[in-house]
Amino acid sequence: MKNELERRPSEPILAQGYVLRRAFESDLTSIAEVLTVSFQEAWDTFRVDEVLLANQDVPTTWVIEWNHTVVATASYQLKPTTTPKSGWVHYVGADPNHSGRGLGLAVVSQVLLEIFDAGHESALLTTDDFRLPAIRTYLKLGFEPDLIHESHFQRWQNVLDQLNSIEPGDRPVQ
Repeated sequence: MKNELERRPSEPILAQGYVLRRAFESDLTSIAEVLTVSFQEAWDTFRVDEVLLANQDVPTTWVIEWNHTVVATASYQLKPTTTPKSGWVHYVGADPNHSGRGLGLAVVSQVLLEIFDAGHESALLTTDDFRLPAIRTYLKLGFEPDLIHESHFQRWQNVLDQLNSIEPGDRPVQ
C-alpha cells in the first residue's frame, strides 16, 4: 500500500490511559509478545532486537503502553537502495485485548509523521489480504492499494468488497 504524503499527517490521538513513546531495549519482551499474538508466529527478544531495535534500517520503533505494558507497536523502516524516496511502515501489531481503541491508527500515525518529517515523498507498507482491520486503518490514514502485480486488482477488489460488506462506504479500487 502507498500513501503519497501530500501534507503533514495528523498528530496521533490516544484514549485515556495510553502512552505513545519510542521503544527501549527494556521493551524487547513486551514487543515480542505483541508481535507474536498479532502475527501468530513466534517472536522472541533476539528477533525483536535483530529485526527492529538493533537494525540500522529501522531508525525508530514506537510503542503504546497501558499500565506500563506495551500493547501496540509499529516501526519506521528505510530501504535506501530500493525505495530511497519512501519510508516504510514496518511490523504493526496490537494486543487484541485492546482492540477498538484506535491503537493501530495512533501508532501508524506516529510513524507517518516521522516519515513525513524525514522528508520522504511517500510511505509504503505491505500487508496480507486477510488483515481486514489493519487494512481499514491504513485506508483511513490515506494509504491506497499499490497495484504492482497483475493479480493485485482482483485481490484488492475482493478485500474492498469484504470491507464494504462489513462497513459500507469504502471505495472500490480505481
